Amino acid sequence: MNHLSTNLKKMRMHHGMTQAEAAERLGVLRSRYAGWEGGMSEPNLDMLLACCTLVKMSVGTMLTKDLAPLTKDDINRLLKP
Repeated sequence: MNHLSTNLKKMRMHHGMTQAEAAERLGVLRSRYAGWEGGMSEPNLDMLLACCTLVKMSVGTMLTKDLAPLTKDDINRLLKP
């Protein structure tokens, strides 16, 4: 199962960013980023990699692990060094 949309939101919030801040750092419109979080669209491969780099999360974890029930400490253990 693809958990991308919920994980993008969880990780953005974990890092204390608004959608507008995340979108600006990624060089996309906030509405485009919101579509990714809302599951209405998905980023292309380059943007997926940029999103993962932004939140220090591996692509594999971002796509396959359900981060929603995890605590802040759990997430910190998953973050890339």
